[in-house]
Amino acid sequence: MIQVSNILINFAPKLKYNKHMTLTMHSEVVVTLTKHGADILNKRNQELWDKYKDDPKVKLYGYRTDYKEGDTHHDMLWEIMALFGGDKCFNGANVPFDELTLYKE
Repeated sequence: MIQVSNILINFAPKLKYNKHMTLTMHSEVVVTLTKHGADILNKRNQELWDKYKDDPKVKLYGYRTDYKEGDTHHDMLWEIMALFGGDKCFNGANVPFDELTLYKE
């Protein structure tokens, strides 16, 4: 809001909420990856594969390393923040994902 003389101007958009949604750090979310986000995820997964490739569970399930722009990635909110947060998300950054939505089965 900006006050000019005795006039109060509100530039905030008028939003209507029908109901509130509560997220926790353990909420499952889906992100739509940008190319930058796909590169981050592929690099992290390749490092995990290289480190744990002899583990029987990793041999069975592996780590996906072929994400591309527009793909979705499903995880808990805290994991998304740990993977893509910090120095990767700030004003003017090359953002790792475009959308974050609550995961519904």
